[in-house]
Amino acid sequence: MTSMTSTDVGVLDKVMAILNAYDERTETLDPPTAARITGMTTPTAYRLMKAMAAHGLVTPTGHGYSLGPALLHLGGLVTVGQEALRAARPHMVDLRNQINETVELQVLVSSDRVPVHLEESTRPVRSAAQVGVHLPLHKGSSSRSLLAWRPDAVDLVRRSAEEAGDPFDEERFTQQLREVRARGYAVGLGEREAELAAASAPVLDDSGEVVAALTVSGTLTRFEEAEHLETAITGVLAAARATTGDLGGTFPI
Repeated sequence: MTSMTSTDVGVLDKVMAILNAYDERTETLDPPTAARITGMTTPTAYRLMKAMAAHGLVTPTGHGYSLGPALLHLGGLVTVGQEALRAARPHMVDLRNQINETVELQVLVSSDRVPVHLEESTRPVRSAAQVGVHLPLHKGSSSRSLLAWRPDAVDLVRRSAEEAGDPFDEERFTQQLREVRARGYAVGLGEREAELAAASAPVLDDSGEVVAALTVSGTLTRFEEAEHLETAITGVLAAARATTGDLGGTFPI
């Protein structure tokens, strides 16, 4: 049984006790096991874990609950840093208002890319991104913006493609990265999902490291219109350049 930190807010103590019951060997917990580990009653564990799932702290798996996307979102805040998110958010809002497409801030997490903040389009048909969801590195413009300046980019993307059982064209991917470094942005048309498209650009900090990618995404039909695509590219470049400048960095082009 794990010890439970005691404060004046007992419900919070119990929620934290459940979260702390997860470790490298325990990816899924059911309420009876959580109750045994934490010392709370089983009905209490059932009630709390159901409420935690509603808030995204845990996710039902069919055999219990795994840790949820809300924790990844909070972890993303730490990964990117509060300063980077504060810098990016107003530019994301401006870009969303300008083009009325969904704008995302994505970061590299292990061998995946993960959205950590969204400014959603108000269009009835729009890109349905979700904070905290792991996305494959071998597909999408965000991946190329995140990886274009990394020496291990090819290895990371090859591994991602192999894990998904997808083919990987190293020569084509290497050429795509050269284009990102030359232009400062990447475009993906129907890559991860056939009906969606996106334009992305990197965000750099004051050390010159790429810490995130800003992405504007919408339907393929809209992005196939040359004027709309040009607006998206111009807008995401301006937002990434401004965010980089606010962080004390220098945009690469």
